[in-house]
Amino acid sequence: MTVWPAAAALARALTMLERAGASGELEASAREGRAKIVIREGRVIAIDAPSVAAPRLGHLLVGSGVDAAAVERAAATRESGVRVGDAVVRAGLAGQGAISHALRVQLRARVRSIAGWDGVELRFERCAPRPRAHEEPSRAGELLLGAMRDALSGATVPSVRDRIGEGSLVLTPLGEALVGGAPLWPDEQALAAVLRRPSTLDALERACRGSDRAFRLLLALRVLEGAAPPPPGRATLSLLARKAREIRRATSAEALLDLPRGARPDEARAAWRKLAATLHPDRFAHGVPAPLLRVSTEVACAINGAARELRAAR
Repeated sequence: MTVWPAAAALARALTMLERAGASGELEASAREGRAKIVIREGRVIAIDAPSVAAPRLGHLLVGSGVDAAAVERAAATRESGVRVGDAVVRAGLAGQGAISHALRVQLRARVRSIAGWDGVELRFERCAPRPRAHEEPSRAGELLLGAMRDALSGATVPSVRDRIGEGSLVLTPLGEALVGGAPLWPDEQALAAVLRRPSTLDALERACRGSDRAFRLLLALRVLEGAAPPPPGRATLSLLARKAREIRRATSAEALLDLPRGARPDEARAAWRKLAATLHPDRFAHGVPAPLLRVSTEVACAINGAARELRAAR
């Protein structure tokens, strides 16, 4: 299963720089390579990443309808050191709309690659970015959500539900910033509107009428930490504390799952699913003290072990 370890860190950094209207270079470094994300007044204008494979501007322009033979002539007659895409643009073979689209596709491809880097380190240096031959200033939400949508292009509602699991989700402040800075289709807008309050996946699916595209947006937001389980309420915290006490008292598997002795396998599975959805560590991963997260992890492991024990006994 593909993961994007650096996606959330990029989202936090780029939205913060956008809010500040900052100009400079955000350097990303990891084992996989280095990249410089060039920002002017909070907008990403270019990404210099020699180690990142991304489609060439010339290839993208051909794909958007520019005459391939004309591109070949421009490539053959271009000056030394001039890229094919630049030669095509200088020759007037592509309109501004095609150029803008190609530049955005390039930026999204590079962001998608960087988001997959493991252990990425980000460092921002304020400076005045040098003028570029071609710029397509992009907002953080448009760029990040677009990159994740591209990466998830084959995902469907069932596959997204399987990936996310059970429980409710709600937009985080980061998610609000991302969707506020990105063009959304009507089905995506419907999902985002419902996501502004804690909502189950069933409710979200109804809101977008089962749209695969809207659920790809949902998964993109989840990857970017723009959607997360709602903060635990008093009842959830009370249940967590009770389960922690039961673990210390070495309560039986049935009791830990709130089941009577001799419960049927289907009852055990239903009880486990309910408790796991309520007490999963993801519910405690945002804005809660680290000790509470550790307790949640301990309880989740014990609940999973109890369910396995009951399945093995039957």
